[in-house]
Amino acid sequence: MLSLAKRILLGLAVAASPVLFVMLPAQSQDLPTAANNAVWHNVTQDRALNATYRNLVQYPIQVSVATRGGKDGTCAAKLWVNGVEVAYQIITQPTGIQLCSISATIPKAASYVVDTASFAGSRLELWSELY
Repeated sequence: MLSLAKRILLGLAVAASPVLFVMLPAQSQDLPTAANNAVWHNVTQDRALNATYRNLVQYPIQVSVATRGGKDGTCAAKLWVNGVEVAYQIITQPTGIQLCSISATIPKAASYVVDTASFAGSRLELWSELY
């Protein structure tokens, strides 16, 4: 006998289910992929750390950001989407180059910000978006 979840995923009948709603897999045309002609764009010159942006396209986008550490040997970045922290990286080392890299999928109409405000010295190295 198949579990309730497997029956739903396979599209089989479900009798008297306690499930109120079902999250269906996203349609491929709703995702930013090469199959949907999405391409990576280097938007570093158009973006700033600690500034809020909004996804204005009609589908989710992918955001990838790299920051470089300051003279104190700390690199840090947090990515927030609609006020929710979704990615975070901190690297502390006294010598060498510190690079932090974070990424996330940004839903359509969502706001997003890369926060480095609490880590003085971190600076934007690269900001790319897939759409």
